Amino acid sequence: MHWEETEQNEINCTLAEAVKSKRIELFEIPGNARCLTLNWPNGTSEYIHYSGSISGKYHAENGSISLNFFHHEVILKGRNLKPLLSELSQQKICQITCIEDRYEEIEERNGLVVLAIEIRSK
Repeated sequence: MHWEETEQNEINCTLAEAVKSKRIELFEIPGNARCLTLNWPNGTSEYIHYSGSISGKYHAENGSISLNFFHHEVILKGRNLKPLLSELSQQKICQITCIEDRYEEIEERNGLVVLAIEIRSK
């Protein structure tokens, strides 16, 4: 097994764990009109249409992801977020739920965890 295959297997495992725990939800079937719903621990939810997506970037220095839309920038902060960028670029993710910092230690150490979601208007 090559190094790239090993890394991809690790990425698939962390993403699968996040999906299983319902922190990340995927669309069941392909579709045209897609929205990304963002959920906060206080019960607030907001959705953004993928059609307004311009670009996305994983920032290795702090492990965050920034998503640029026409009128907003979404910043995801947490742990092991790199696998999300590929899934977001393919519009496979329908929901992302962040958890409160105090629950981070309960989550599996290698698992994908979103701890903060920021939405900034442009």
